Amino acid sequence: MYLADSGKPDPRDEKAIWTLCGRYPTTWKIYQGNEDYNMYIIEQGDSGRVVDLFSATSPNNPKLCTYPKGDWVAWKRWRFERLSDDTGEVEIQARDQLIGEYRDQLAAKDAEVVRLQKQLESQSQELNQLKREATQTSGNRGSFENRFFDLLLPELRMANRRYEDETAALRNRLDRFEHLASQASIPLLSFRFKIYCLR
Repeated sequence: MYLADSGKPDPRDEKAIWTLCGRYPTTWKIYQGNEDYNMYIIEQGDSGRVVDLFSATSPNNPKLCTYPKGDWVAWKRWRFERLSDDTGEVEIQARDQLIGEYRDQLAAKDAEVVRLQKQLESQSQELNQLKREATQTSGNRGSFENRFFDLLLPELRMANRRYEDETAALRNRLDRFEHLASQASIPLLSFRFKIYCLR
């Protein structure tokens, strides 16, 4: 999410335009004023509007808005405190590594399913051939072999289905993780700051 101008003025002061969390980035210029050290103005592109704390009738509950730059007043000045050099790249690398591991597992499962399907087809053909040969014989031995083959084939098919279910579950897990990762807002700024409004 990105800080953006909503374009909607406050009904109590039409100069105040509310900010919101937008889906697309907005250009902001940060520069230092001439009067105060370590205090900055945050201006929206070349619009002449700056980030402001608007309190109106609620001085204890100010809201973030943009306001015409005007004078260098306290509620339009901001101070940045450096917290760390963390750029967020560790989180991205960890996420990409986890996605890579899921994909490797999924590829291995897919290969195993293909191998089992081929094995099942081969064994089914062998069993059918043996059943045909067994039916040509008479007596209890042939009947026993038929029952044995009838019991063995469902077991093989069940084992193959288990691998297919595991593969499908892993694929769904990977899809959910990639969806959540694409929705996550991971900061890529050079530095992370804590912002203060100096009044």
